[in-house]
Amino acid sequence: MSLLVAILLLSAGMALLVLLPLVRRAPAGEREAPLVLYRDQLAELDRDHAAGRLTDAARAAAKVELQRRLLQSDKAGACPVSWVPRKALAVPIVALVMAVPLGLYLSLGQPGQKDLPISARAEEIAPLKAAAAAIAEAREALSRDGSQPLAWLRLAGLLLQQEDTQEAVNLLAGARARFPTLAVFPSAQGEALMRAGQG
Repeated sequence: MSLLVAILLLSAGMALLVLLPLVRRAPAGEREAPLVLYRDQLAELDRDHAAGRLTDAARAAAKVELQRRLLQSDKAGACPVSWVPRKALAVPIVALVMAVPLGLYLSLGQPGQKDLPISARAEEIAPLKAAAAAIAEAREALSRDGSQPLAWLRLAGLLLQQEDTQEAVNLLAGARARFPTLAVFPSAQGEALMRAGQG
């Protein structure tokens, strides 16, 4: 049940993150951008006219065109076209963000399953602990005396049992270099390479 509550809280947070940009109005700076652009363009027209690059008629025509564009942008900004669709879109998006994880949990999860503490899973954990202890013991024996081929083979075999094939391959490659006359290491390395999918 605690997992269900966590999923609901996370879904609500995600819905809020999705919802905020959809319902937030444009900042005042964005709404005033066309007016600032109009002023800059008008000032540029005045400079060009003063410098003699524009005639009176061309300046007047350009000014009328700028005013027309400003009026169009003002009408569009007074009631943004995207505002109503964005608000209408917010509800289904939030519902989807909330419903998908909850639906997946209810269909794939097991809400009624009770928690199983570690102490109750001692039988499952015991073989893993024993394998880890055996690997640690084999590593220690190999580090103490690396001249025994059996120590190399034992550690490689334990690693292969735990599906740590890449380390077993590397270990057997080292054993082949150390004992070049023993045929057991090339065959063992070949087997490890096959299990690792590299053979």
